[in-house]
Amino acid sequence: MNWLTNPSSVAVICSWIGVLAGIVGAGVAGQGALRWLWESAKARLISASRHTRGWLARFLPFLRKTHSVSGGVAAAWTVSGNVTGSNADSTHDWPVSASTNEDRLEVLRKRIADQHRLLLSIDESMLSRINELGEHTNREIFDLRNLQRSVLADLQRAKERETEIDARGLIPLGLSVLLCGVPTYLANVPSVAWCAIVAALAATAWAISSTVWDHRRAKSVSAFGVQGS
Repeated sequence: MNWLTNPSSVAVICSWIGVLAGIVGAGVAGQGALRWLWESAKARLISASRHTRGWLARFLPFLRKTHSVSGGVAAAWTVSGNVTGSNADSTHDWPVSASTNEDRLEVLRKRIADQHRLLLSIDESMLSRINELGEHTNREIFDLRNLQRSVLADLQRAKERETEIDARGLIPLGLSVLLCGVPTYLANVPSVAWCAIVAALAATAWAISSTVWDHRRAKSVSAFGVQGS
């Protein structure tokens, strides 16, 4: 096979394999940037489609959104009860035995004492409730602090993992620079050129497979975490 040793053919193959390795290396190394570009482009497309739809809706009635409210919403407030004012007959509140002012004073003292005991019991119950709420709040704060530490640790691990993924693209990128930069010089020594081509193809395949494997593993771990929670 003359094309395996022909310098012109080997130079063309080096250039194309270098371009392929460079594209893959850039994609693997700049995953964060590619993700940002994709999300930005998608958001811009959605916004543009909405604006276009709104502009066309002025001329095309079937594109207009109609909002229909079925059924009426009525609110009626009914207040029923007996209100005893200061002008009502106050003697109805007194027991039958309280016929004199002294008896009525004694009844008032008993009622005040009952109200005082009721207030004390309410204070005690409120105090216990406040203590329970304080303990519950302290537990919630403790859990939130633990959650914060866990989230920060996860973010740190994700950042380190992203840096590791970015580093994988440097190998195909370096080989791409070598193949595209000096294809003619490599083609003059076919054995060296083919070694560089095989190394670029192997590095490209490794970068793609390892990245896809890591993404699948991350998805499975996140899905397992959601099911477990």
